[in-house]
Amino acid sequence: MIAASRDPQRVQLQLDSRPQLHTDAKLLRVILTNLIDNALKYGDPTQPIQVRLSGDQPCQLRICNPPGPAGAPDAEQVFEKYYRSPRAHGLTGSGQGLYIAHAFSQMLGGELSYQPGADLICFQLRM
Repeated sequence: MIAASRDPQRVQLQLDSRPQLHTDAKLLRVILTNLIDNALKYGDPTQPIQVRLSGDQPCQLRICNPPGPAGAPDAEQVFEKYYRSPRAHGLTGSGQGLYIAHAFSQMLGGELSYQPGADLICFQLRM
């Protein structure tokens, strides 16, 4: 999945554990692909994307990146269908990726959350 992304050399993967997940692999792939692609598309193009997997039950996956020219998304709207940050309108996108990722995470019994920081945009998937 990382190797097939638009800029795989920017993605730094840290595995603190290797949990056994019993879930729908196709839905999980859609979630992870959306999160990584968004980080690469909207993040600072000169900085790496951090992907960290930790824990067993629940498993936690964090994807963090410094904001790029589009800035940080609005925490209140980030998972709403068709929402796009105002400064992201010049980039391709439909505003459905995070909406779908959030819905699929719920379908899998997990939780996708947005955790903004001072200089990082972070999404966390707990399953």
